[in-house]
Amino acid sequence: MAPAELWRSVLGALENERSLDLQFRANSTSLRDDEKVPNYKVMKQLALRNRLGVLYRPFILVGLVMIPAAAVVDWVYALLASLLPADPRQATLHIVATTPVNIGLIESALSTEPGFRDQRVDHDLLSRRRLSAEIGLWNVAFCIVSHVRLFLHILRFGAERRIDLIFHSRDALVLLMLACYARSRPDHRFATEDHYQRWAYLLSQHSPNLSVVQHGALDPNIPFVHDFGAIRTLYLRDQRSRADFEKYYRVGEGKLFSPVRTFKKNPFSEFGIFLASSFPYIDAEIEMVRMIKARHNIPVILKFHPAHHYDQRKQVLSALADYICADDEHPACRLFVSHNSFMENDYVACGVPTISMERLGGAAASAQAISGYLASAGSAPT
Repeated sequence: MAPAELWRSVLGALENERSLDLQFRANSTSLRDDEKVPNYKVMKQLALRNRLGVLYRPFILVGLVMIPAAAVVDWVYALLASLLPADPRQATLHIVATTPVNIGLIESALSTEPGFRDQRVDHDLLSRRRLSAEIGLWNVAFCIVSHVRLFLHILRFGAERRIDLIFHSRDALVLLMLACYARSRPDHRFATEDHYQRWAYLLSQHSPNLSVVQHGALDPNIPFVHDFGAIRTLYLRDQRSRADFEKYYRVGEGKLFSPVRTFKKNPFSEFGIFLASSFPYIDAEIEMVRMIKARHNIPVILKFHPAHHYDQRKQVLSALADYICADDEHPACRLFVSHNSFMENDYVACGVPTISMERLGGAAASAQAISGYLASAGSAPT
């Protein structure tokens, strides 16, 4: 692989991820285009700005200096780690999960295949130490040169784009090594639940054996600036989603699967309603829960989205709940409520009644629907 091909591939992954943040900024925040908030994990930036106040801008400037400085430390670490022995497991199936909570989801999909349990599998390929040792000294040096070229190219952009991409490049060396590893092992298989972030982009470009496990709904209208590659096997929760994936990827085989869910009981499961929270809609969630609590003596089971960064309103919603779930918990309940969570499908499949705030049109209509359900169920204490 030529050096230019490697760093340009990673640049494409970073620019596409910036497209995700631009889409979120436009659709889910009230930020103006000229507000000095980087297009990088926008929810987290808003929470930081609210917490730091006048110190936010200096914090951003320090980050812009520290990311390239930390890259030098990463280079030294990677060079030293490349001298260590490679992993003795010799895995040929790599589960690349965006969060450890979703490893079980990926394995649930893969387990539908005969012989899955007999394969050599790992979950830690994204470790700097692991990748450095696997690709060896020469390829690590190759990736470091590519990293330098990537930074030099980013510095040529206009101020806003340059700032955004410097933040997005925080793990660029790992991405370069991942692309190098995948390209050099065409017989290995990679499985991820990532839909369209940097891992899925790179693996779809550099591996002929990528499997993607659907974990939620897709937004089919994101204006990505670079084309994605190919998915060999796509594990779908519903057949309709295939068309959304095909707007971004060349999709080979599609397989339907339903993850095995065990709903965990808690002291409020028998009578409680379960709210699966999503940060962009937290104001409506707070309003709805307050309405319900004012009308009914009903417990509220709450789960915060494990991938979202919340601000101080998290404490407000927490105070209204009777039970707060762990990130990997799927609680038993009498009624499931969310704005538009894909988790709703799991509860529908198990016969649990569900309510979508998005379909009903907001907090007031959803609170009214919950009251109606409680009344029809014959147990709506007031």
